[in-house]
Amino acid sequence: MSFELNYIVANNGQTTASATASVLQSATITTNGFPVQIIVTGDGEPGGSGWHRLQIFRDSTAISEIHHFETAAGDINMTISLSAIDQPVAGTYTYSVKIVGSSGVSVRYSEAGQLFMSLEEKVVSSYASLNWLRRDITPPNVYYGYNMNLTASDSDNNWLIKRVSTSGSVESVKWNDNSTSSYNAKWSNRVQNFQIPSGNLGFTYSGSWPTTFSWNILTGVNKYNIIVKNSNGSLVTKLGDVLNNTGFTLTDSYFNENNHYQYFQTGTGTYSVVLQAVNAGGTLTATYSIAV
Repeated sequence: MSFELNYIVANNGQTTASATASVLQSATITTNGFPVQIIVTGDGEPGGSGWHRLQIFRDSTAISEIHHFETAAGDINMTISLSAIDQPVAGTYTYSVKIVGSSGVSVRYSEAGQLFMSLEEKVVSSYASLNWLRRDITPPNVYYGYNMNLTASDSDNNWLIKRVSTSGSVESVKWNDNSTSSYNAKWSNRVQNFQIPSGNLGFTYSGSWPTTFSWNILTGVNKYNIIVKNSNGSLVTKLGDVLNNTGFTLTDSYFNENNHYQYFQTGTGTYSVVLQAVNAGGTLTATYSIAV
């Protein structure tokens, strides 16, 4: 297996900040759909006693754990060390490290330079098409099917599919469900896996405590996202708990399943339910309302 380098090192310089939402370092990278590793290291020199909380973002989405550091006095440098593995679809993204909480103390990042921030896409070369069980050469696309079961049927939901598209001398790579490790597709649906989802989602719901959501499985779609929000617009877990300022954007995700069990607090108003059918071609979205 061969590898190619696709990386960026941030170079926005030293910064001193105290306010929540301040950007301490950032960089932009164009990816091919492979996982991206983000590393942030350095130090912070506080101007007095207090604390900051830092987090890594892709555009406006938080993708890392929160890093908290605190000091009882100024000029006591604190170590900064954050990392995350992100797996967005192919595209251009700006990654940043931001202050997400602060006691108001001013901190210089870093004392003798700037925070080090590197972005690296873990690219596996499209030329290394080894260990596949199926291959379909349909110019300008070549589809490769990978499976842990050497005798797998083309209709089994346990294929990992890669599409290599050629334009002139340039190859681009996409994986079904935008994942390099998601063995959940059918080889017989290899073309539809890379087309924008279409069809009737057929969403229905029934019962209470819990309420059962059901929908249709669409050809070429293996991943379904459920987003439930209360009347205040806050995200709700499947158990009915409200999530505020947590960085979470989904209630739940399902692969090759078409049922979700949701708990509501009776008498709490109207809930918004968003159902997303997602594949490498795009997303089909439908929104519903449920009064409880």
